[in-house]
Amino acid sequence: MACFLPHNFIHREMSYDPIEEEAEQKPIDDCDTQTPDIINNVESSPEFNLWREELTLSMHNIWRAFG
Repeated sequence: MACFLPHNFIHREMSYDPIEEEAEQKPIDDCDTQTPDIINNVESSPEFNLWREELTLSMHNIWRAFG
């Protein structure tokens, strides 16, 4: 979802997207034809969980202070 937010913002705010035009002009034979690695399983780590909790609490506290 995080990738869609900037994408949608660009399409809403900019009438011209230079990255999209560059992709349309790129010849097909220059594209990567290798099969991508498939990720079957993603596990979080305790460090990531702690970081996520701290970020969530920080965002909530900021929201409460200014809300």
